[in-house]
Amino acid sequence: MSDRFPRLSILGASLVLALTVSATSVQADGMAPGQQNSACGSPSSIDDGWMTASPDSVGMDGAQLCGIAARLEQRATAVHSVVVARHGKLVFEQYFPGYDQPWGQPEGQHEFTATTKHDMRSATKSMTSMLVGIAIDRKLIAGVDEPVLKFFPDYTAVKH
Repeated sequence: MSDRFPRLSILGASLVLALTVSATSVQADGMAPGQQNSACGSPSSIDDGWMTASPDSVGMDGAQLCGIAARLEQRATAVHSVVVARHGKLVFEQYFPGYDQPWGQPEGQHEFTATTKHDMRSATKSMTSMLVGIAIDRKLIAGVDEPVLKFFPDYTAVKH
């Protein structure tokens, strides 16, 4: 699971983008691990637990996804990545160089990839609150007053 964290943080930051892309329900046909589609933004399998698929196989328009990435490059935005998952499969993944202030590294221009540890800082709070809300909605957590240590029994010794 720890190998998923770089992509999970990127996925979380890209959730709004994924929600804005319209799509119809179509049965997903996954690509075998290691199989690559040569289309723009096609994710490659890096043995991190994520299956990959083509946008068309999950009812999305790959050309529209490529258009989003192209517009971001043209506008010189501060976006470091666009990652879209649908039906539990990565269908689009593209990274852009940009400025970052990662802990323990010099600030400045950095290249970003699927395995780059990205400095999320305050975005982590937003993503955590969103995930807690989803967990409450799905009855996985009773509410916001539920003790966090209950979910991490290995750390009960830390409790004061």
